[in-house]
Amino acid sequence: MRILSLAFLALLTAPAFAVPDDPSYPVKPDTPSGSGDPNAVTCRAPQALDTGGMGPKICMQNNIWVRLSLTGKDLSADGKSVFDRPSVADPTGNPGTLIASYPMSFQSPEARLAIKLHQRLDWNVGYQYYNYNESTIVGPRPQNYHSHLPYTSLRLYFGRRE
Repeated sequence: MRILSLAFLALLTAPAFAVPDDPSYPVKPDTPSGSGDPNAVTCRAPQALDTGGMGPKICMQNNIWVRLSLTGKDLSADGKSVFDRPSVADPTGNPGTLIASYPMSFQSPEARLAIKLHQRLDWNVGYQYYNYNESTIVGPRPQNYHSHLPYTSLRLYFGRRE
């Protein structure tokens, strides 16, 4: 009965989503971002505990690490609890770390030309390019797209003065 209760206690204190350690897993010095293959396993190196000493090496799948990153959370040094990462309002985190940012990029340059045909009539010609890309850490099927949008229009003025 004593062994059963110790096993149950060990199960409760182990990190919930941790996987067994394997020397082939890559080890990051800080909390991994979760980028790359969502099913691949990445480890965080042992972190210093508040009480002195070092915590365990924590290994989890990248889809777990990315959920922590996107929600602005981090795993404690002992691996037993989750806490809020320092934010822009409290910038005490690692420099260069983007916290709670969405991994995407968007570009939309535009060029337009207006040609005066008459005192009350302009002809507009333009072109706009859309480019939207999501990182693969968003999920297995990121929504990436781009489009070219040429356009033309006529603008009629009422009460235009020169």
